[in-house]
Amino acid sequence: MKFLTFAQYLEKLEVTTSRLEMTAQLAQLFNELKAEEIPTACYLMQGRLVPSHQSLEFNMSEKLTMRALAKLLNHLDQDESLPSVNLFKEQDDSLYLEKIKKANQDLGDLGLAIEQLLRDVQLSGKDLPILEVHKSLVDIAQEEGEGSQDRKINK
Repeated sequence: MKFLTFAQYLEKLEVTTSRLEMTAQLAQLFNELKAEEIPTACYLMQGRLVPSHQSLEFNMSEKLTMRALAKLLNHLDQDESLPSVNLFKEQDDSLYLEKIKKANQDLGDLGLAIEQLLRDVQLSGKDLPILEVHKSLVDIAQEEGEGSQDRKINK
């Protein structure tokens, strides 16, 4: 299953209040998943990457997540009015970081803030399979040691 399809299922589940309707939606989701995707989908629905008896955490604070999102927005945005480099020709994500902080403060939710900011950006991303997205998330979570924060942001 493509991760976008999975995310759309989760969005529908999030706004569903009827337990019977939730059960029907989950049944439909599990029928569409391949057998090897079901464990991964279950972990992701719980906000996890691995079973609870395994210890694997992102160890990314909200501030670090905002830095990564600012880097992404700077990379994707074609707005010529916002400088993307500083005087030393180094990538400068500070204006994007401020936009993210403002949107997060206004909306009270970082996920909603980045969703709103990405609406204005032309995404040409790949429609990746759920297992590939999961593998990338695990790779990010496994980064540790000196320089791991920068490596996580870049990934």
